[in-house]
Amino acid sequence: MTSPCLSHLAPEYIRAIKPYQGGKPISELAREMGLNEADIVKLASNENPLGISPKAQMAIEDAIFDIARYPDGNSFALRHAVARYGQTNAQRPQGLHHRLEKRAQRAFERRRIPFG
Repeated sequence: MTSPCLSHLAPEYIRAIKPYQGGKPISELAREMGLNEADIVKLASNENPLGISPKAQMAIEDAIFDIARYPDGNSFALRHAVARYGQTNAQRPQGLHHRLEKRAQRAFERRRIPFG
């Protein structure tokens, strides 16, 4: 059974976006150039040449046994963490959403990336 084509429902500016083309894997580059994979450092695609952060690894290890469970749909822990960070009321998700949106917008503007 094939899935119905729904692309006509998307605005033209979305349909005009070119599909993501992933970068060349290190193994392929090494074969093509006759290089040793261990000597290649790839600095693209959000890859970290230093490896995973120890804090990120600990967080993953701590969460691994609960990974099959659905997250809290009300985002209780996230809202409270954001509230502590932004000194706002965690019980007002609209306020949090607005503050997060404004912070993201300012960050994008500082980097001269179009937003919205």
